[in-house]
Amino acid sequence: MSASASASPGEKPFNALASLPELGGGMKPGKITIGGGRLRFDGEAGSVEWALAEIQLHLGGHNDSQIFLFRAADPKATLSTGDLSLLEHPAFQHSALREQAARTIKKSRTIPRGLLGCGVLLFLLLAGIVVLFAMRARVSSALAERVPVEWEKEFGESVLKDISSKQKLVTTNAVYAARIRAITNALLPVLAADARFQFQFHVIHDTNINAFAVPGGQVFILTGLLDASKRPEQLAGVLAHEIAHVTRRHSLRNIISSAGLWLTLSALFGNAEGLTAVLAEGSGFLLDQKFSRDFEREADDTGWEYLVKANVDPRGMIEFFQTIKEEQEKSTAGKLANSLDFLATHPATDERMARLRSKWEALPRKTGFKDLASQQ
Repeated sequence: MSASASASPGEKPFNALASLPELGGGMKPGKITIGGGRLRFDGEAGSVEWALAEIQLHLGGHNDSQIFLFRAADPKATLSTGDLSLLEHPAFQHSALREQAARTIKKSRTIPRGLLGCGVLLFLLLAGIVVLFAMRARVSSALAERVPVEWEKEFGESVLKDISSKQKLVTTNAVYAARIRAITNALLPVLAADARFQFQFHVIHDTNINAFAVPGGQVFILTGLLDASKRPEQLAGVLAHEIAHVTRRHSLRNIISSAGLWLTLSALFGNAEGLTAVLAEGSGFLLDQKFSRDFEREADDTGWEYLVKANVDPRGMIEFFQTIKEEQEKSTAGKLANSLDFLATHPATDERMARLRSKWEALPRKTGFKDLASQQ
């Protein structure tokens, strides 16, 4: 049941995230509405209602920017929202919830007293910064493993719906579909041992040269990229790279890295509420994200491994980066913008191409690859 179907006329819905056993666990997006002494959550996974008299709350997340609601009878079931105007709802004005919010806000603003307390706090802060900086890759990877893959799948599906409503999808185009199918039929079987993700490939009508993937296995390919690929092995190199971003959970790790020191430390020690809020609000960040050089190298290495295991000529990955650089050098200003769209999110540095060429030189077998063109 959708939130819009359950909300009464004139009743304001609040964007929220639910972690409820009765809805299958995990983090489910939806809406909160209030009326008749009850609070109701509606989302794609289902609906629940709580009596206002049973609800307890506290503030959490970055700068106490999230409201977390739960019940004493079932403290593991939580609802959260970043819309603090929920506390201004008339139903809260004369309730214990309002008093709880006031006490929590006052407590959050308490300043530690004494130079010793300040010194200890400063020391812990500096120590935490040093540790997290030195181990940021391991920390983000460890925290990503705590996030259920189901959340990534649901998140990816919501991004797909959003893109479908704003972009022209031409996934059913017979020529495009055949080209992509020839590649995915070769690549996806090598991922059989990692069955966490069910990949889906979508084509967006857009002359920019680009492709991107979002958590859960949704991969988007722009028609400009298809037109720029000189042979199917080049497109296979790009898709293997994007698949690797998903399997290595780079988008999720990027969001976690953006969460900040205190949220990361809290999550490491078991309080993931603030981190949950950051994940719930990360959709806009995902579509315009740029991966670190380490993540790009990891996607190159993993994608290369997928190509070799699938018996697909991995030089296509090198060739496509080289093609983009050549287009960048010879294109007119108008065409240059299209080429740069790929370079902006997948920087094709000479260093990366040199690493891939070294991989090719070290490859024991350099012939006998599948003929992808004949399978289109």
